[in-house]
Amino acid sequence: MICAKEYQPSVIYIDEVEKVFPAKKKGKKGKKGGGKKKKADPSDPKRIKKAMGKWRTKFIDDKTRITIIGCTAQPEEGSKKEFKKFFDK
Repeated sequence: MICAKEYQPSVIYIDEVEKVFPAKKKGKKGKKGGGKKKKADPSDPKRIKKAMGKWRTKFIDDKTRITIIGCTAQPEEGSKKEFKKFFDK
């Protein structure tokens, strides 16, 4: 986002956006595996979602010329609510 703001106009392209905004699984109870915590993976889609939300509100306003495009081949795997919340159009 920092580079996109510096080099406006910019386009940020997110491929396989359904992995960043996954639909919640129905019928899933509890965690498997005993409760050990995994190390934070820098490419984890959940981490990317959290960071993009913060950056979007911090760096993008009415005066910036940044467009964020999300693409998916499997829209049914993603959360429609999250798509609508993050993407304006």
